[in-house]
Amino acid sequence: VRNVYKSYDFDKTWLELFVNDLGGMKPDIVIEAAGKLETFEAAVNLTRRGGTVLELGNFVDIGDITVKPSYICRNEITIVGSALAPESSFSEAVDILNSIKDKSELFICPHFTLNEYKKAIDNLKKEKNGLKAVFVTGGAV
Repeated sequence: VRNVYKSYDFDKTWLELFVNDLGGMKPDIVIEAAGKLETFEAAVNLTRRGGTVLELGNFVDIGDITVKPSYICRNEITIVGSALAPESSFSEAVDILNSIKDKSELFICPHFTLNEYKKAIDNLKKEKNGLKAVFVTGGAV
C-alpha cells in the first residue's frame, strides 16, 4: 500500500478508503501497534473474514471500548494479544529506535509482487537491501 493513513479519525469513510486502496480486499492479518483505542476498533473492522488481529499496542490499560462479539463471531475473527515485553522496556525501545533512525534504510526494503519472488530472493541474497522481502498483492508496488 503506497498511501500512509495518518488520520486519527478512524470512521467508516476512512476504512472504506483504505479497503478501496487495497483493491477492495481486507487484509488477513492486521497488526495494531499504535496503542490507541480507536485503532483497535479499526483493526477489528478492517480484518477480512477469517482473519486475525494481532494486538500489540495496548499493553497498558488506557480505557474501555465497545466490542460487538456478534461481529467477531459472524466474521470468524481471531484476536491475539501480546505484551512482548514488560511496560518498563517501552522507553528503552524508543531510545533504541531514536538512536538508529538515521539508518532506517537498512530496515526498509523494496516491495515485490508475488510474480517477482525470484527477484525478491536475489535482492535478499545478493543486494542485501533490507532485512525481509515484502510482497504486495492486489495493486501497484
